[in-house]
Amino acid sequence: MAHGFNIGAVIKSTLDKVLQVNLPLVLCTNLKSLYNCLIRLGTTQEKRLIINIICLRQAYKQRQITKVK
Repeated sequence: MAHGFNIGAVIKSTLDKVLQVNLPLVLCTNLKSLYNCLIRLGTTQEKRLIINIICLRQAYKQRQITKVK
């Protein structure tokens, strides 16, 4: 998930500069647990996902991610 976000953020940044507009970045997931961790500030017990969730949560707080679906 974090890898997909990184790619999306790079594409958004490039398009923003080329088109001189501010496009929204929407994160879509089919994992209810990931959605709960990002929106409702839940936690996970899977150690390999903790760092990715923290990075995505920071991006959401900093408004780099406009919406999570």
